[in-house]
Amino acid sequence: DALHGAGLEIVSPSFVNRRALTPDEPIIPEEPDADGKAGVADAPPAHRLFDKARLAGSVAALGEEMARVINERQRVTKESAACTDAEQKARLEKRAADCEAREKGLGRRIAEAERELHGQDQTLM
Repeated sequence: DALHGAGLEIVSPSFVNRRALTPDEPIIPEEPDADGKAGVADAPPAHRLFDKARLAGSVAALGEEMARVINERQRVTKESAACTDAEQKARLEKRAADCEAREKGLGRRIAEAERELHGQDQTLM
């Protein structure tokens, strides 16, 4: 009822919604704004909700990747501490440093996606 009250309609996936177009009416996408987004604020609420869900999924996937990278770095660091071969230890330390760099990059991407996600929260209201 709250969704219907907000102007959102839930229908079966097999529902086909058609709109009549006059022959002279163009079907051309909107021009992107200066930031590269085509009319996000003017988009129907359903489109913005799907965009928000996509972003939330992206944040979740990045978080899972971050957890894998952290686990790998911890494992490699532990192996490096126990390693007695200098060459092998150097390789493991390089892998740990690579993991740390990936963590920082993922952290920036997560923060950026979360900022975008929370920015979209404002356009839904």
